[in-house]
Amino acid sequence: MLIITGFFAAILAIFYVFLSLNVVKNRSRSRMPLVFWEDPRLTEAIRAHGNFSEYTPIFLILLALMEVNSSSGLWLYIAGGVFTLARLLHAFSILVHEPKTESLKIRIIGMILTFIPILSISVFLIVKFFS
Repeated sequence: MLIITGFFAAILAIFYVFLSLNVVKNRSRSRMPLVFWEDPRLTEAIRAHGNFSEYTPIFLILLALMEVNSSSGLWLYIAGGVFTLARLLHAFSILVHEPKTESLKIRIIGMILTFIPILSISVFLIVKFFS
């Protein structure tokens, strides 16, 4: 059973719905159902949602593979926690309007923290393959 992966998938799915509803709200507010480049807040909402949905599936697949391959529960929780925090930071940095210099720093931290668990699990699975 994939208990730990299920836990993080559920948390990330709730956040995905939040980001989706934010896009819907901004589309409705701007009255731009498809064209969005004229409305910065709608563009930000779409990118926060899009970026989340670009990275989360591959992470959950990797986490599930790590869990199935008998990894320590502690490492799974650390990887899931870091990734979840990273995605929250990244989305927050895109959706915050001022000051942009501070939000850019948070966005960079969010991306670095996104890559660390993805790369760590990838290395684990490659080493597992060869052992």
